[in-house]
Amino acid sequence: MLKQIKGAIRDPNAAWHMLKAQRHKLPWGDRQFVHAEEFRSDSEKGDYVTSISGILGTQRSFENFKRDAVYRRILEHVSEREGGQYLEILQSRNDGVLDTAIDTVLRLDSVGNPVKFRYPGFDTDLSPTTLRYVKVASDLF
Repeated sequence: MLKQIKGAIRDPNAAWHMLKAQRHKLPWGDRQFVHAEEFRSDSEKGDYVTSISGILGTQRSFENFKRDAVYRRILEHVSEREGGQYLEILQSRNDGVLDTAIDTVLRLDSVGNPVKFRYPGFDTDLSPTTLRYVKVASDLF
């Protein structure tokens, strides 16, 4: 345990993992992995899989999973400014993707309580991460 505490002092990610493990009543050293170390992406360094396990553990955690710090570091990290830039690109293309997304994909923002912002010309707050996904879909058309 002393080794883990020293590691947490040197590495903020380790400290964060310890706090998350304690919150979800997981042992400090039990990081969960999907692949062998040489094949791991940033999402497979142990914290992400452990965090997802914790999110799935309670309804309250699931209802707010898009605000979880570990989840945000991997998947929900688009800034308000970047979201605005994606929105401007989508509006300038006028290819119908944004209009379709407003009626379909952007409804997914009601799941997981993502961080959302009010953008000019829209009556509802939008997730900048979802705007990025919509922009990528527009790129593919």
